[in-house]
Amino acid sequence: MPLIEMSEAEYQRIMAAGAAADAEHLRNWPKCHFTRMEWHDCDSNPSYSGYQCKHCGHTKEP
Repeated sequence: MPLIEMSEAEYQRIMAAGAAADAEHLRNWPKCHFTRMEWHDCDSNPSYSGYQCKHCGHTKEP
């Protein structure tokens, strides 16, 4: 038994909205060498947190 009753159309609408939100988030993600940079969090010094390229190590602040 499903947790909630939902039609297939409603399910597809919800999933499409989630995919659109993900696409918008990734579109604004910084890139280097044509790939998305990775986020690195620094617990000991938050001012060192930021994006970093896996390929060359280039960094970018948020």
